[in-house]
Amino acid sequence: GVKIPKEVPASSVEWKDVIAEAEYVTAKENLTIPLGKDEFDVNVIGDVHKLVHLLVCGSTGSGKSMFLHTVITSLLARNSPERLRFILDDAKRVEFSLYDNVPHLLTPVLSDSRKTVLALKWLGKEMERRYDVLETTGVRDIKAYHENVVAPALVAAEKSSSDEPLPEAM
Repeated sequence: GVKIPKEVPASSVEWKDVIAEAEYVTAKENLTIPLGKDEFDVNVIGDVHKLVHLLVCGSTGSGKSMFLHTVITSLLARNSPERLRFILDDAKRVEFSLYDNVPHLLTPVLSDSRKTVLALKWLGKEMERRYDVLETTGVRDIKAYHENVVAPALVAAEKSSSDEPLPEAM
């Protein structure tokens, strides 16, 4: 869509205000992120499951980098490294280096375009592998896969292993 700027700039968006909103705090989705404020200055949150393609654009100094940091920190705060994995590309070499030691990263933050190309090729293959898994199990997305395939398998495994584990030595 096309957004025409207001004559009077909107108020600042404070991350702490958005994440304190009841809607954000009680959100069940792990991929819930703060998006900013709408035209009525109401805080807006979103779900990455529904925002699979998100374009962030704006003029210099408009807050694109701050928004991306907000998205990243929100996702890190809501998810364990076992649940969420990242590949971060930092073409400018100054934006994302502070995340280099985050356990959620599959690779160190990328700043070399050749390594980025290799990571994207791997990511494409991983996406194809996951699509094959989803197709084989008859579900549409990862959320449905976890609910309909993984969770029942875990419950079945718990029920079938009623025997107590034995220590290896006594």
